[in-house]
Amino acid sequence: MSVAETGIVLAVVSAISGIGGTWFGGYLADKMTNRRNDVRWQLWTPGIATLLNVPIAILAYTLSDKNMVIATMFIGLVFGVMYLGPSYATMQRLVGARERAVGSSLLLLVVNLIGLGLGPWLVGVVSDAMNDYFLARNFASELARSQGLRWALIIMVCINVWSFVHYVFAARTLERDSVAERT
Repeated sequence: MSVAETGIVLAVVSAISGIGGTWFGGYLADKMTNRRNDVRWQLWTPGIATLLNVPIAILAYTLSDKNMVIATMFIGLVFGVMYLGPSYATMQRLVGARERAVGSSLLLLVVNLIGLGLGPWLVGVVSDAMNDYFLARNFASELARSQGLRWALIIMVCINVWSFVHYVFAARTLERDSVAERT
């Protein structure tokens, strides 16, 4: 695929999976919370989705058939953004009515600083290091560059396991923290 074709495909896949995954994450978290009468599903749902994103993304980064890569990336991105709705809803649950605008803006700031600021930069740093690793092992320059980026993406998506752990830890006290806020 050309760079232009890749850009168009990624834009369409990201837009559709982003909208769908954000909606589905909120829907599923609410449904599970209400069905089980357990507010912890507001954090378990995005935690589980984030964890499921890891093997799906790794698969997408290692497949060679472009159509399978696109389909797998779509599924992975759905799981990858399912945290948005429940995370914002949980933040709203934990702050008072007068603090919700500040809470939302701070959460948005942190998500964007890490996700759109630190994330791409860190992928580039790891990609450069992996590129150097492959060049030192006599890989051709273009192959070293592509493998460096592939492995950087694989390494970075594994950070979602750490995110899953934090969702589980946060869920442990969510009910108590929510109840304390209402009293």
